[in-house]
Amino acid sequence: MSVPGCNFRNIRGVLGVRLKPNTGERMLRAFLDLVMIRMLGQHSMSAYEIGIVLMKKFGVRVGPSTIYSKLSTLEKQGEIYCVEGRSGKVYGLTQQGQQTMNDMPAVIVEMSDSAKELLTNQHPTLKEKEPRKYHGAAEQHIPLQSYKRTSFRCPIP
Repeated sequence: MSVPGCNFRNIRGVLGVRLKPNTGERMLRAFLDLVMIRMLGQHSMSAYEIGIVLMKKFGVRVGPSTIYSKLSTLEKQGEIYCVEGRSGKVYGLTQQGQQTMNDMPAVIVEMSDSAKELLTNQHPTLKEKEPRKYHGAAEQHIPLQSYKRTSFRCPIP
């Protein structure tokens, strides 16, 4: 399942804004674990195959250390399993991973809503707060150059 108009190359359909070209790559790297779960939901793959698919589909080269690190994390979380065969390790989805993949459309909508809030300054943590109260030079509007050094050591000459 996918959300219409949502992919890493054309994120404009989801957010309604135009982003820099490298934003798709940044998003891919940020949500690489979800992308890998989605890929493994289609069929089992080796780490090498995952890297090739990422390069062909998204045009982003993800290093083997990053791929193996994510695979290890997903395996520890119980999302994927690993089977060792003649050609190396092959990874597939567990039941928990299958459930995560089924929940992905809701996760994408939630991420989209959060991104919209952040980009339009509607997020609760970005709302304006009361100005901070400063003590000392800032409060009295004394220029910093007028302060004389005292007995403590100052690293700035």
